[in-house]
Amino acid sequence: MSYKQVQQQINMHASGKQVYKVVGTLCLLMIGLYVYFISAITFNVVERRGLETALKTNLSHVGQLQLTYLSLTKQYDYTYATANGFVPVGHVAYVDRTPLPVAFAGHANE
Repeated sequence: MSYKQVQQQINMHASGKQVYKVVGTLCLLMIGLYVYFISAITFNVVERRGLETALKTNLSHVGQLQLTYLSLTKQYDYTYATANGFVPVGHVAYVDRTPLPVAFAGHANE
């Protein structure tokens, strides 16, 4: 073998090692990304199921509170209110505010 042939084989061998390193690094990177995305998807599914369970529990609790409220509203009457310190309302007076253009219209004619 001549010197040039040996040099070419060494260069080919070195470039083969570089290609192998690049391909190996890309494979490891792809495997890492695959594991990351699969674990993220799994975590999201588990989290969603937990939230759905919490939502069902909260909706059930709200339903029970509504039922309690409706059953208690039938018990409230005038005697219950006065026993708890509420007093009857006297004469109710409402104040009506006249809009500004109408209020000043009478003064402009004078």
